[in-house]
Amino acid sequence: FPADQGTPDEGDKSGTVEDGGVVDPSLPPYWGHVPPLPSCDALPHFPTAEAFAEGIGDPPVWYSYGGPPKATAIPGGSSSALDASGVTYSTTNNQVEGVDEADIVKTDGRYVYAASGNVVTIARAYPPEEARAIVRIPIPATVVGLFVNGDRLVVFGSAYAWTDGVSYVTRVQVLDIEDRASPKIVHEVALGGWYQGSRMIDEFVYVAANGYVYNGTDGYLLPAIWTDGTRGTLTYADIGVLPEALKSASITLLLALRITGDDSTGCVEAVQSPWESGWNGGAMYVSPRNVYLARYSWSNANPPSSLIHRLSVDGGRIIYTGSARVPGTILNQFSMDEHEGHFRVATSTWSEGTNVYVLDNSLEIVGRLEGLAPGETMHSARFLGERAYLVTFEKIDPFFVVDLSDPASPHLLGELKIPGFSDYLHPYDENLVIGLGKDTYDTGTVAWFQGVKLSLFNVSDMANPREVSTLVIGDRGTQSEATWDHRAFLLDRERGFLVLPIDLAVIDRLKHPDPPPDMYGTHVWQGAYVISINPVFGFRVTATISHEDPDRVPTCFATYGCNPFGIRRSLYIGEYLYTVSPSAIEIHEIGSFREVGQVSL
Repeated sequence: FPADQGTPDEGDKSGTVEDGGVVDPSLPPYWGHVPPLPSCDALPHFPTAEAFAEGIGDPPVWYSYGGPPKATAIPGGSSSALDASGVTYSTTNNQVEGVDEADIVKTDGRYVYAASGNVVTIARAYPPEEARAIVRIPIPATVVGLFVNGDRLVVFGSAYAWTDGVSYVTRVQVLDIEDRASPKIVHEVALGGWYQGSRMIDEFVYVAANGYVYNGTDGYLLPAIWTDGTRGTLTYADIGVLPEALKSASITLLLALRITGDDSTGCVEAVQSPWESGWNGGAMYVSPRNVYLARYSWSNANPPSSLIHRLSVDGGRIIYTGSARVPGTILNQFSMDEHEGHFRVATSTWSEGTNVYVLDNSLEIVGRLEGLAPGETMHSARFLGERAYLVTFEKIDPFFVVDLSDPASPHLLGELKIPGFSDYLHPYDENLVIGLGKDTYDTGTVAWFQGVKLSLFNVSDMANPREVSTLVIGDRGTQSEATWDHRAFLLDRERGFLVLPIDLAVIDRLKHPDPPPDMYGTHVWQGAYVISINPVFGFRVTATISHEDPDRVPTCFATYGCNPFGIRRSLYIGEYLYTVSPSAIEIHEIGSFREVGQVSL
């Protein structure tokens, strides 16, 4: 652990099972005496200290709040599921089947695991009459995601560290929760960098964090890695080199860790990566067999492009298997997809338009479609089997359907131009796609964003896609976290409803009967919209649920972290809908949506 982060004190427990008291998980006796995880040996490492110094160029200078630290010189060498009782429950809205994504709320069909700030609460959730908080676990970091795998809980936390060579730390804690009221730490790995992303495949978690090499007073400072309390210091010989990464002090730390055993089986790979791999500089896509790290690159001399690195993952091993560079920039993880031996990617440049590239197993481009909607910005992409759906926007929303049945010849099948745009696309069935984004008002010279917009696209005739239903929520200023975080989007296809967190902004039409399109509404409400969806009749608001006091006007948007009553996630277990805010879990009966229970967090 970084010294200023502290460790839980063994035996320091307070509270009871009945009141959901705070419990600090006790540390096992081997804590602080476990050798660091070995290298994954995913790719070649720097052979000498001189080669490393040449490769990193001129790294930033390290300063701590107490002045320059004592540096150490570089030494040489070295979707839905069933619980046990058969009750159906929702899972995280994952991009890829079989690849779980960490989130701030999880359920296993009986318990709900909810993170807020630096606390994780385990609550009995089903059946509703037994709902209560079981335990609250303090985490020495801001919790950014959770995994649940049987009787193991994985907690990801981010925190400032300010120890030699590490300004930020990503903590990965594995807890034994066989006794939900008395969780125990099994393992922790702390990576000297900020959290980029993670996935869970079977019993292994894979984590990426970004750190830097710093120039200290007595030598270079490299990111550190802690394994069960033991600090491991990286050397030049531990740093792998990715193509086109020279003259870069950026280090990507990759962790593979088995979470179901008692031993810390796994490995860590420290990889020198291009400067553009920093925060907001890339995207991460994971299939059941491969991790793809995409990095943006741009300069005055060269047009925008994206560098993609592929690393295979299998049973806790990470092996580098190739790289590719494609024109344009990648929007997010949904701009990438792996399908039947090919890797597909959507990119865009504002001047030249949106592109789709198909790469073979050697990461060579074998098919391309370029130049869709030049002068417009790509807002969303979704690959579904042999099709791709793309949304771009300048003043209207072109919705494109791309045929990928022949990898060597991707081609445009259909196009639809409508007001507004979709930031997220979600499949409803093989013929219907849901779009979530913003409505717009086109003045002729500029298009002003308005309320949150839902679109239902019928793509049964791929050459002639149609928008068969729309729903606009609120006025300009209305937001939904689901437009930029797909994990906030809940769809129950069997019962025909979806749930969205909404921060509602409304213009008072009595005061402003004809408001200009650039006028923002007043933030008047926060909660969840329950929306029925029918292939024939489209969208209809079925219910609204709020954790706010009805007499209190929200003062802060939920996703800003300053509204304790703001609903951020929803899930279902059996016949009940659960909405989760930092303060509470509310339980509503699906159908009537009457409240039948509540748990304070």
